[in-house]
Amino acid sequence: MLAAFTKQLLKAVPQDVSNTLLAYARFRHVPVPLLAALEQQECLQQFLAASNPQDLGNAGWAVGMLGHSSQQLAGGLLRQAVKLLQQGSSRPICTDLSNLCWAVAVLDLRQNVPEVLQLAQAAGSSRVWGSAKPEDLLQL
Repeated sequence: MLAAFTKQLLKAVPQDVSNTLLAYARFRHVPVPLLAALEQQECLQQFLAASNPQDLGNAGWAVGMLGHSSQQLAGGLLRQAVKLLQQGSSRPICTDLSNLCWAVAVLDLRQNVPEVLQLAQAAGSSRVWGSAKPEDLLQL
């Protein structure tokens, strides 16, 4: 099933991609072919462009749980989240952004700290942090 899904990755709905990553993360099984395909420029750009904040947050949480420390993937997730925040096109929740920040921290992706700072600033400007519940902020 993984091989078939990976072959269809360019046609996949972002929610299906992030849910598949979540499923593998819950079983602590690294889907190497899927991650390799997702890191190819065309697949990554298509996934990011069609993703909503929840897709990005779930993918971030999954790669963090899997220990997949790809600067390219993490950077793409963060940059797309910042873009969505700046556009105001879809309202992220604190949990989605916390999952992205957590993934960068747990994977020790220090090179992605500038994107995390941009994300924090954009979230502050769009009042995501102000609308968060105390338990959401504790997660962050």
